Amino acid sequence: MDADPVELRVLGCLIEKQRTTPDVYPLSLNALRLACNQSTNRDPVVDFDEAQIRSALDRLARRGWARLASGPGSRAAKFRHLLDEALGLDEAELSLLAVLMLRGPQTPGELKQRTERLRPFGGLDEIDGVLRRLGERELVTRVSRRPGQKEDRYAQLLGGAPGEEDTRPQAPAQPTNRSAPPATITPVLVYPDVRAAVAWLEQAFGFEERVRIGEAHRAQLRVGADGAMVVADVHGERVPPTAGSVTHELKVRVPDVDAAFARARDHGARVRQEPTTYEYGERSCVVEDLAGHRWELTQTVRDVAPEEWGGTAVAPW
Repeated sequence: MDADPVELRVLGCLIEKQRTTPDVYPLSLNALRLACNQSTNRDPVVDFDEAQIRSALDRLARRGWARLASGPGSRAAKFRHLLDEALGLDEAELSLLAVLMLRGPQTPGELKQRTERLRPFGGLDEIDGVLRRLGERELVTRVSRRPGQKEDRYAQLLGGAPGEEDTRPQAPAQPTNRSAPPATITPVLVYPDVRAAVAWLEQAFGFEERVRIGEAHRAQLRVGADGAMVVADVHGERVPPTAGSVTHELKVRVPDVDAAFARARDHGARVRQEPTTYEYGERSCVVEDLAGHRWELTQTVRDVAPEEWGGTAVAPW
């Protein structure tokens, strides 16, 4: 098999979104472009345009791995994958292949963590058994360990044998946290009634609630392939939009919050809150830019279930 990198990314995204956002699957061309290019849960991060994705879809259709799924009366063309039917794959096998297509060679431990939203596995023994089955069918192969790593890594073979770049040391993956949105930038908007705002945003814009923090304090919402926002309550100077008040904050995920804080402060940002580590697994700070807009810079330090600190997991991110 010799699928190219664009085909593999498109195919992996179709499988992922079928499992994680079934309400918007099959995917439109624009939704598929956003899924391919999202900055989280992807290695490498890419910037494919619609022409590249459409061409990859044509090649996948010729392989019998994907097809057009929208009818003649549809306003937008939509696409679905056929990989499970074409190769006779069960749900576990399909989930592992999807994550390998999206994130490259990985250890069984990494695969167990990263397939949680697609198809939870009971343990590493189950992962090993599925990898063994896929290996017997020449759909995955074992590759060399990274320096200092004890576990073997595995790569998918839908795109042929892994190249030299797949066996080189890679930068550590961005940590994940079930208590925080995975998006790089997360707007925080203030509403006088959080629950009414969530209901309206779900109905009017198609947002989906992911974490609820009290009945009237905050809620984390998801929209599209890689969008997130936080609805916040009125508190102190945090009020809904009026002239001369703080109406919003922008939450930005950074790899090193202390370094980002120092850089912002050195460039004249007004410090509102210095870097602080919180019980919900984030270390963050708040600064104001030259126009008074508030920015919360945040870094994940550990994965925490929302229930451990008083939140409620409504659905997984």
